Amino acid sequence: RTSTNFTTGKPTVQFTATNSSGSETSTPAIIQVTLSVTSAVDVTVNYTVEAGTASNGLDYALTNGVITIPAGEIGVGIGFSVTNDLLDEYDKTVNLLLSNPVSALLGANTNHTYTILDDDDPPVITYSGEPYAVDESMGSRTITITISGASGKDVSLDYATSDGTATNDVDYTNTFGTLTWTSGETAPKTFVVPIIDDGLLQPQHTVNLTLSNAVDCTLGETNTVIMIVDNDD
Repeated sequence: RTSTNFTTGKPTVQFTATNSSGSETSTPAIIQVTLSVTSAVDVTVNYTVEAGTASNGLDYALTNGVITIPAGEIGVGIGFSVTNDLLDEYDKTVNLLLSNPVSALLGANTNHTYTILDDDDPPVITYSGEPYAVDESMGSRTITITISGASGKDVSLDYATSDGTATNDVDYTNTFGTLTWTSGETAPKTFVVPIIDDGLLQPQHTVNLTLSNAVDCTLGETNTVIMIVDNDD
């Protein structure tokens, strides 16, 4: 008589691993469910989509369901589509739970976390409206900073002025701070540099502008200048 590899008792059914991951460009994502040994009868088990950091219907698409491992097979995969968006964002998770097996017992790995790995570049931050020139009688110069597109993360950077050929508290007032774009925001940001009308006849002089400490963004240009144009006779 020919022997088989079928078990005479109930096999266990579980996820092959408790976690896995893939790029958001990899779709469909496949999560493997396996038996401890093959079975002489079909095995079914329910799976439930549990809350993770990914949004069902936005970052991926998967509904609760039942899988069947046919008799003689060792396992099957749960497949679902992943959205390849254009946002730079944090990696996100999808959680699955196995329950209610038929013709099998639950194994140890009843929970699985799938991590969707983001593959998008961060937005680029740049100066806008260069070259910057200002008549010293105008009293200030507004500097505009732009972002290349929306991000799924909060984006920030620091700005600061420093002496070029102009002197702080004589030709201008030193200015510094932080600009922040919240997730999804694309509007330009501005800051104002006060300019002092000193009443002295002198050549054009410059204030250095510096962007630094970029968080979740790339700086297209870090340094430029404001040219102060003298208005005295």
